[in-house]
Amino acid sequence: MKYTIRIFILAICAVVIGTKALWAEEFAYNGLRYETINKRQVRVVADPTDSVYRLLTEVTVPAKVSYNGRNYQVTEIDDYAFRYCHLIRTLELPEGLRKIGYQSMMNCTQLAMIRLPQSLRKVDEMAFYGCASLQTVYVGKRIKQWPEMCFSDCTALRTIYHSNKRAPRAKAMTFFNCSDSITYYRAH
Repeated sequence: MKYTIRIFILAICAVVIGTKALWAEEFAYNGLRYETINKRQVRVVADPTDSVYRLLTEVTVPAKVSYNGRNYQVTEIDDYAFRYCHLIRTLELPEGLRKIGYQSMMNCTQLAMIRLPQSLRKVDEMAFYGCASLQTVYVGKRIKQWPEMCFSDCTALRTIYHSNKRAPRAKAMTFFNCSDSITYYRAH
């Protein structure tokens, strides 16, 4: 009976902790921090000291990184990854990226343009909230709808180029406190 209870408690602990914590590893590669998602994929994560990323002015997220003799594809930008990085002026994202997390670029106030890769499938809420200098967005064909508050307080935003026949739909608060003159153009 005691053995069954111990196994049950261990099973509950594993569920509470989550399987991610059991195998995920964090590492640095060319100035950015990554966390393994599985044996082939990683995500860019926030700087644990909350100081190194804040000094960056140009960021290039690579398509692939290496760690412990293994190659990984970069498929996500994690929640909060570049939040409050006020000095970032350019941010290059790789093809193969599938997700941009919650508040991941929030208040990158110097970022003027962002090119979202064709492979991108999901952008979470408030991803670009408060990017006051953001003027132009290029978006791939897989994004069909913007989440709530994605571009709120992006007061300089004027132009969005998209690859679909139709522009991505916006929710009620997607462009809260933005210009009324945001124009969509179809990129060919």
